[in-house]
Amino acid sequence: MNPKINHTFKIESNDYIFYNFYLQRRQWYILLSLPTILFISINIKIIVFENNSFLNSLSITSPLFLLWISLNLLSFLSKYLQMKYKYRKGNSRNNNLGIFFLEADINGIKIENENSSISYSWDAFLDLIETKNYILLRTSQISSIIINKKSFKNSEEISIFRDNIKMFIKK
Repeated sequence: MNPKINHTFKIESNDYIFYNFYLQRRQWYILLSLPTILFISINIKIIVFENNSFLNSLSITSPLFLLWISLNLLSFLSKYLQMKYKYRKGNSRNNNLGIFFLEADINGIKIENENSSISYSWDAFLDLIETKNYILLRTSQISSIIINKKSFKNSEEISIFRDNIKMFIKK
């Protein structure tokens, strides 16, 4: 027997700022890993096929690799500071986007507020991601239903909600 889940939660603009930063961080990891793999493979090629020493191979590729890492770190730091500024600015005023009611059953999830309603079947969800402050129900690589954990009364309620939703998501 599958349970029926009902939950009311509030969405604030800061929740969306967090999610945008979360997406940027994932993209940054991918961008950083590609040149690292390239750096290692070029050094192996230089050492093995050109009979050079390891130190000589590093002197050729290191400046380019360090430049790439530095530019990515600056980009990441810039985005982080922008998000932090937006978050602090958002906390200085009322940034409530509305109160939503979530209802989940064997057919899927329905989310309503005073102005709209949307329904998702369970096949629409990729997975459930849990962070320190949020539960994210991913519907695509760039879209999620964001639920702030503050909307739950206690950690037991969070784990019951999470476990029941995971039971529905077919992964």
